[in-house]
Amino acid sequence: MLKVLPGNLSGELAEFLKTTRLDPVFIIYPNKAEEMDSDLRKKKFEPYLSLLSAAGAKLVIQVGDDPRWGLDYYRDDIHPTAEGNRVLAKITAETITHHR
Repeated sequence: MLKVLPGNLSGELAEFLKTTRLDPVFIIYPNKAEEMDSDLRKKKFEPYLSLLSAAGAKLVIQVGDDPRWGLDYYRDDIHPTAEGNRVLAKITAETITHHR
C-alpha cells in the first residue's frame, strides 16, 4: 500500500510510478453508499481517477463500475461478504490478465 503523508500527492505519485520497477494496479473500491449512487461514486472518485491518470497509472480497476459487483456483496458499509471477496478476486484477476 502506498501511504503518502500530507504534501504533494500528485508529484509523489508521479515520482513513485516513474521510479518503481513494479507495475502497480490501483483498485478503486466503493463503500455501500457509493455503490448505491453512481453519481455520488463518480463525484467522489473523479479527483482520484484524474490524479492517477495524470501520474501515468496504467491499470486502475473501478469495482463499482463492474457489472458483476453489487449491493449483495457488502456485509456492512464497507466490508465484502465471503462471496464478495470471491467476486472482487475474480474482477481483479480477470482485469489484470486482460491488460497484461
